[in-house]
Amino acid sequence: MKLDVSDGKWGEIILECCESLGVAAKEEHLAIFRIHAALLLEWAGKMNLTAATDPEQIAKRHFADSLALLPHLPKKAKTLVDIGSGAGFPGLPVKVVRPDLIVTLVDSARKKVSFQKAAIRAAGLSGIEAIEDRAENLAKSGRKFDVVCARAVSELSLLWGLAEPLLSQGGVLLALKGKNARAEADALCNKTGFRCVLFPYVLPGTNVLRHVVMVEGD
Repeated sequence: MKLDVSDGKWGEIILECCESLGVAAKEEHLAIFRIHAALLLEWAGKMNLTAATDPEQIAKRHFADSLALLPHLPKKAKTLVDIGSGAGFPGLPVKVVRPDLIVTLVDSARKKVSFQKAAIRAAGLSGIEAIEDRAENLAKSGRKFDVVCARAVSELSLLWGLAEPLLSQGGVLLALKGKNARAEADALCNKTGFRCVLFPYVLPGTNVLRHVVMVEGD
């Protein structure tokens, strides 16, 4: 039987993944994740928001994977921008668990930003906005953020080129990366001399090696 996002088992999958990642997710967070996931499945029939349309895969590969960022977020961070946010990952789940953060979701695809705005409204969240734009244009506006995060956006050196102009003094880039993370990080560090730290993890029930890559600039 196909799992439903309203099923208690769906929430248990996320909690199990979070426990292995050292993330303290709560039932109140799951309630918002369910709203986001249900809307994602509803809109998936209208547009290509994500390749994963199975509720279990959405729980693991979207929600839990996004939350892997949380242990590495600087505690003093106040602002975060998620570039190429797509269906709102990782920025929206991160905002749910870290409500103190002011979060900006950025994507150049109008339909995806429309979904992000719908998800924000449905979840009743404040302190989060969705912007239809490119990261390069946002940087030209002069806005700065304590954290730039991204998932499935470009090779790391290219991503750093987008992220660096958006970072405030002492800010960090947190990138969710796959098996090529080490090679990409080495290439960036050798090119720039900046510090790159990799945090590997495997989500329960998968054999997929993932990494949070932290890049610290000047």
